[in-house]
Amino acid sequence: MPSGYIIPFILGVVIYYFAEDVVHVRRFGPITDSTRSSETGGLAFRVMGLVLVGVGTVKFLHAYISW
Repeated sequence: MPSGYIIPFILGVVIYYFAEDVVHVRRFGPITDSTRSSETGGLAFRVMGLVLVGVGTVKFLHAYISW
């Protein structure tokens, strides 16, 4: 089942690569406040991307290498 490790790996790479381009929007009644993650460096998205790459790698190793 290649989608079990390809999807998390590709999704993790995309999230890591585009971490600074994510826009956060908060809505409080008629007021909308938005910021870009480039102001914080996108650290949370970079960590999440690395975690997904790790999950995809572990699933790949588990599928093709016997422990």
